[in-house]
Amino acid sequence: MRSNSIRVLLVDDDVVDAELTTRLLKAVASPTFEVSHATTLRDAIEVLRDANYDVVLLDLGLPDSPRGDTLSRFREECSAELPVIVLTGLEDEQSALESLDQGAQDYLGKDSVTSDLLARSIRYAMQRQQLHEQLASTNVMLEQNNKRLTQLYDLAQQFVENVSHEFRTPLTVIREFTSIVRDGLDGPVTPRQSEHLDKVLHRTDDLALMVDDMLDISKLEAGLLGVWRRPCYVKDLVEAVRGVVKGRADSKNISLRIGVDDSLPQVFCDEEKARRVMINLAVNAIKFTPEGGAVEIWAHGGTEGSEVRIGITDTGPGLSSENLAVIFKRFRQVDHGLCTSTKGFGLGLNIAKELVALNLGQIDVESEVGAGSTFSFTLSKYEPRDLITRYFRHIDSTLGDETPISLMIASIDISGGREVLPVADEFLQRTVRANDLVVSYVPGAWVIAASCPITGCAPMIDRLMTQWNGFLRNSPKKGLPGLQIEHLHTGSLAANRSELESLYLELASKQVRRTNGQQHSSTVLVVDDDPEVSQCLGVRLEAAGFHVLMAADGQEGVDSALKHHPDAVVLDVRMPKKDGMEVLRELRRDPSTSQTPIVMLSASIRDQHKALEAGASYFVPKPYEAAEVLSALESSLHQEISA
Repeated sequence: MRSNSIRVLLVDDDVVDAELTTRLLKAVASPTFEVSHATTLRDAIEVLRDANYDVVLLDLGLPDSPRGDTLSRFREECSAELPVIVLTGLEDEQSALESLDQGAQDYLGKDSVTSDLLARSIRYAMQRQQLHEQLASTNVMLEQNNKRLTQLYDLAQQFVENVSHEFRTPLTVIREFTSIVRDGLDGPVTPRQSEHLDKVLHRTDDLALMVDDMLDISKLEAGLLGVWRRPCYVKDLVEAVRGVVKGRADSKNISLRIGVDDSLPQVFCDEEKARRVMINLAVNAIKFTPEGGAVEIWAHGGTEGSEVRIGITDTGPGLSSENLAVIFKRFRQVDHGLCTSTKGFGLGLNIAKELVALNLGQIDVESEVGAGSTFSFTLSKYEPRDLITRYFRHIDSTLGDETPISLMIASIDISGGREVLPVADEFLQRTVRANDLVVSYVPGAWVIAASCPITGCAPMIDRLMTQWNGFLRNSPKKGLPGLQIEHLHTGSLAANRSELESLYLELASKQVRRTNGQQHSSTVLVVDDDPEVSQCLGVRLEAAGFHVLMAADGQEGVDSALKHHPDAVVLDVRMPKKDGMEVLRELRRDPSTSQTPIVMLSASIRDQHKALEAGASYFVPKPYEAAEVLSALESSLHQEISA
């Protein structure tokens, strides 16, 4: 009997009213109610400490509590989470609303209450309380699960970083030693041997691309994939990938043609990402084109005057309409009807699409079964009107036309020399978000279009200024000027597109600056604990005319640098005794090496920001090609001479 009854605590100082309420509950056939009575708030709190109840009927007019404070005091002093029904003689709407706001499950007037109404209110109050407790328990569980998912996501990110690090170092060794042998630096090789070594290099590059795919997906999902868009020429982009692609084509006896219109204007893009897309598309085209076929890399003005289109056309098997519908989706590999031993993760074209979008472009494919395929993508011209139009279109398609756009202008003093311009440009480009646009049309000034509301402008400016000031403190280049950033206007694309575009064009000019590097040969100290990496890099540097010194760990590197004062240092990050970051900071603190160019090497892209912030001249990710290290050395040495 008792187990099926509902225990009620009635809190009412009016004994007659309490007796009437008890009778009303006793008159209910089912369920049965066990009623206890307390006449003051203090008595009610004491009773609840010693016994368990299912529901509380609370009068607001108790002698030891003001009418407007009774319910809130009860909630504060009662440790049990019980449903409370206010049962009072004061029947006014304001008191009812206040009681419900303070957590009462119901509000009943004594003069109008009946047995059925009271019983029904108690049942509903208990059900709502049970649902509330279940919801609270579910929320706690969700918070725990979210915390666990966050931990698992962080572990997954770290796993990808660790795996890439473990892959990149041996890949670097394999590639460099193979390349050294193929190039005849250890003695002559036969044409057949050279052909076999080319195949080893190509497979090594395939593995490196797969690692890059995993890392890019990881960084895209985490929002950490940085962008450095700059004006450049399409011809230079194509020439930069010609060597990589030609070797692949020659190994399959495939004719490679290059057709780039010399009159193409400058484009505005992240060069590394544009080259990555071209290599991805060209390698795919060569992979699926039969021997004796042809692949063409071409570029011409797009159908829209605001763009340049770059494409790769092959004479492969072509794609069906079903395959065309899914080819850019992640983890989807289409059936070309060819036997090939080269498999990937199905990430390449999906990543290519993401990289093209970050460059404010669009990727397309045209194909016919049996007649080959053409993959192409667009890049924006380096013209203010064209660029802002495509940027607004990108924001509209990704974030929506209600997105607020804030225009700002950043500037530095270049009266002391223009060598600071690339430093400031890279800082701004990499420090803003990927969906923000930073463009310089005149030396020393940048127009910033940021997808943030007006309330986010001050925090964004503070963040940029704080990071720039931190960069100045850690920079080996003394005398870098201060950075000024001013917010000009904020508006949504839907309502203020024309106004935003007009202001952007007013700020921009068409003056473009372009610099060229020069070669410089000097003494270079290579600091790496992997003797094979040091050896193959040393061979490359000596072949390029550098005098090379070696150090096998961080402490040895510091000692050698302070003793021999090399013209430049190539420094690995992960080393025993002292890691590369410690070595970098120590060399920057010493007056004799504070200005020495230092090129950092690491398999973890997360080290890039730390290295550059600590004063590294350049950062080259592993696995690298020797040409990347040579280019970084030559650029940093040239900047040192100019300074």
